Amino acid sequence: MSEYPSEWKVLPLGEVAEVVGGGTPSRDTAAFWGDDHYWITPSEVVAIDGKTACRSKERISDLGLASSGAKLHPPGTILMTSRASIGFAAIATEEICTNQGFQSLRCGKELDNWFALHQIRHRRAELQQLAAGSTFLEVSGSNVRSFPFVVPPLPEQKKIAEILSGIDSAVNANQTLLEKSLSMKIALVNDFCSDASGTASKSVLLSEIVEDDAPICYGILMPGSHFQGGVPVIKVKNIVNGVVVQDDILFTDPEIDKKYARSRIAEGDLLVTIRGSTGRTALVPPNLNNANITQDTARVRVRTGVNSDLLRIYLDSSSGQKYIEDHTIGQAVKGINLADLRKMPIPLRIFDSGNKFTEAISSMDSRVTHLRFKVAKLKCYKNAVTSDLLSGRERVSV
Repeated sequence: MSEYPSEWKVLPLGEVAEVVGGGTPSRDTAAFWGDDHYWITPSEVVAIDGKTACRSKERISDLGLASSGAKLHPPGTILMTSRASIGFAAIATEEICTNQGFQSLRCGKELDNWFALHQIRHRRAELQQLAAGSTFLEVSGSNVRSFPFVVPPLPEQKKIAEILSGIDSAVNANQTLLEKSLSMKIALVNDFCSDASGTASKSVLLSEIVEDDAPICYGILMPGSHFQGGVPVIKVKNIVNGVVVQDDILFTDPEIDKKYARSRIAEGDLLVTIRGSTGRTALVPPNLNNANITQDTARVRVRTGVNSDLLRIYLDSSSGQKYIEDHTIGQAVKGINLADLRKMPIPLRIFDSGNKFTEAISSMDSRVTHLRFKVAKLKCYKNAVTSDLLSGRERVSV
């Protein structure tokens, strides 16, 4: 208790909120399912984490509610996931039921529901540590009830919640702009590439437009752990929205890199992910000359005179992505073989637009990158502010 301000309390969550589980009516009985009550699942709450919930994909009948462990929660209830994806939460704005993957919270008079929501999301890792189970992880109702919860005076809770919700609003607004920008870019790319790949358009195989001395290849099988001062290695996670993200890049032993000299990359090379998340693309920036790639990524070095940026745009289009998807195989780890990637047909007309189209896409990519950075920065700021406010290191005026 001494680590918090003297007027703050740390109480078992069950003392300041009623913890209520959920249930699922039998799907063998059609009468249990109908239009009487919204019935939400964890995946739906994960998708709206930190926001409000008023609808669900499915509904159950009065009979289904009565015959199962489902409970009808009043507006204001915190719907908190407790199975598999643990600690995701939304606040109900309408009466709603949940399945058994929840331990929902009905806050008492000492606890503001929005303050509680922010604290749950901030302390998600602690809740996950309480989970047990062999088939899937689950945190029990008793563990949630005994979970130590920070409870400042109610006016301070409300002020803290107001501040944190304001930051969330900024995050959501910029996330919306990001999604709209991505949609606009995708629509422009698809329109352009659809026109370019019409039935009358001639095409070449991808392997026919690469440098003769630099065939399409994948990279290092086992780059090892981080090697101080080593050679940068691009992994799938570093390829995002057409650019190489360098915040968390791996550096491999120069001796390992030497064995894979054939897959070293140069400025302007096109990178295509071929295992795991297939079909991501990026152009190599100048500062990564002579870096390398992993076995999950292919290097495509086009001939002089071929616009690699337009090629990347085509691979990002629905036409390009469909080819990759149609040739992706595997169960546990999916991937596309280099032989199939080399045979990918590329419409020659995509190269007819010159710089005008690439400049438009480049401008959109810059906006998307800016918005991604802004969203990430706001999330980091929210995390820092939440930590300060929930610990009492920073106090609010009420």
